[in-house]
Amino acid sequence: MENNELYAAPPINRFRSNYKILHMFQTTWSLESKIRSVYSFTHRKGNRRTLASFAKLTPQMLADCYQTVADHKTIGGVMRDKQNVPSAVRAALDSMQVATQDVLNTDGHRRLLRHEGQAYATRFGACAIFTTPNFPQQRHATFLLTRTEAEDADFSLEIENPDLGVLGDMMKKQADDPVGLALADDLVFRLFQMHVFGVREDCVGFRRGRPRDHIKEAVWDNSAAATTRLGISGPPQAGHGPLESSGRFALHGHWRWWLRSLSYQRLVQLCQREPELLESRLREATSEAIRSIMSMQGSSVAQIPRAFGDLEHPLEPLPLLRWQNTDFGGDGDFEKTTKGEKSCVRRPKLESVQCYPCELPESDGGKLHPYKQPLRGTVISSLPSYRRMGAIAQTGGGLELGETLSAADWRRRYGEDAWNLCLRTILHACGVSCWKYSKPGMPPTCRHGCLHIYLFTEYDVKGRRPGKQLRNIIHIVVEDEGGMFGRILTFQEHPFEGPTNYTGLVCVRCNLDLQDLRRVLPLYAPQELFCI
Repeated sequence: MENNELYAAPPINRFRSNYKILHMFQTTWSLESKIRSVYSFTHRKGNRRTLASFAKLTPQMLADCYQTVADHKTIGGVMRDKQNVPSAVRAALDSMQVATQDVLNTDGHRRLLRHEGQAYATRFGACAIFTTPNFPQQRHATFLLTRTEAEDADFSLEIENPDLGVLGDMMKKQADDPVGLALADDLVFRLFQMHVFGVREDCVGFRRGRPRDHIKEAVWDNSAAATTRLGISGPPQAGHGPLESSGRFALHGHWRWWLRSLSYQRLVQLCQREPELLESRLREATSEAIRSIMSMQGSSVAQIPRAFGDLEHPLEPLPLLRWQNTDFGGDGDFEKTTKGEKSCVRRPKLESVQCYPCELPESDGGKLHPYKQPLRGTVISSLPSYRRMGAIAQTGGGLELGETLSAADWRRRYGEDAWNLCLRTILHACGVSCWKYSKPGMPPTCRHGCLHIYLFTEYDVKGRRPGKQLRNIIHIVVEDEGGMFGRILTFQEHPFEGPTNYTGLVCVRCNLDLQDLRRVLPLYAPQELFCI
């Protein structure tokens, strides 16, 4: 630099300007991580006996089991094949996984995450909530916060519909800037844990094996719950969420959450102190548990008004596409018997539409290619103003909020926003990833359970179809098949609508799969719940 001028960083991310340099850095970092991990493993005194077992390996032994190892898709499958794989080879593969357990994107690290999840379950019991958010950064404004666009005077997150350009340009920006995408993912995942589920800030983002710098918030009951905010599920006791890449080259997490709650055994012990009130108290506790589950998980967006005590005015059900109706069997035709003959069992006749309503007017790109359509005005890319408190003004009487919505208007906008998001993000469409656990020679089975079985023994009619079984009631599973005993099945008015939490959905504005895994005692369930 001349004349002692201060260095000014270029406005463009240096990693974005040269992809080869970024690829070299990633390769070097991955190699260095593996070398450090293996070096640390080999220099531990307790591993000397394990290393000595490698001397039993011979070239002929490796050649003999090479085909067997190649036939298995995972290392775990090889290690379980005791009949065809020698013990020395299985011990070597096990040692390799242990040696590389601290290296990301390795089978050893995946096994470590699985063991950590089992340790959490051993310590805290069965998890209460399982959720998987899939953030489409190509449609969100958070990605632009890591780039120079955020420095533009016109850029703001306080407007209803920010101008993000077209979808194709956003996808190209992400492909050219993987570092910025990683920073945006890190920001979104931190905000998701801290503000959607109410986790303490010092419990988010610290590296494994390293001590925490300092506690930034007060500790509440020795759990992960924050003391200054409340999440959608109440105070969480603990959480565990490994991240993995998806087919869209983005990250998504599989979070399991544990809540503070009494076990049924302890609940019965407390209620037995007054035996004459045992049954009534168990029924009351079961009713409250059902209300809690219904407030946490929903599979019918039309029933949102129930959360506010309005049972008489549900929202309009989500539209059913014609191809969905055909797969589900809502055409009103007759079923066929197992012999292929026409039976007297008639399928229901459901209304369907050819396509969903367009988000944008045709003059604004409704007939353009999806990659050329503008993101401004779409429900996923919008930032509705009803989610913000508004401006706070200092008056003579203290602090006051300006231009606040009435409760009725807020509920209406909340319901409309959740309805539109469910239409664009929650409806399930089976694909190759859904069938990866199907057995060879058997028909493809959706691993997400998006199917139903129909059986009419007296008419010799049975089979299964895509789509979930429809319900206009709350059902408690009393069969012990598949470990579902005591689970709550909520309203299901669209066969392809998945379970989610509508408050979390309007916050993250993406596909948010959420399942409440808590169970209740069917014996003490009430016949009716007037408000849920």
